[in-house]
Amino acid sequence: KCMVFISGYDNALYRKYLNKKSGWSRKSIRALTKGHNGKVFERKEVIWFNAAFIKAKKLDRVPIRLSAKEKKDGKINPIRK
Repeated sequence: KCMVFISGYDNALYRKYLNKKSGWSRKSIRALTKGHNGKVFERKEVIWFNAAFIKAKKLDRVPIRLSAKEKKDGKINPIRK
């Protein structure tokens, strides 16, 4: 029900659980990291995102229904009970 976006490196555990069959998409991006000696390394970072995130991105809005008071107070991510 909520939007989830995970960033990390490719691994067997994430491939097993964060896959298309379970409603996840992924994208690889180029990332640069520095070692303790200052040497730069290029790595491939992976981002995983679920269907709720894809829907919000497509609609270009976060699907939150605010109460009148929350709108008046300018809240954008209210705490829900």
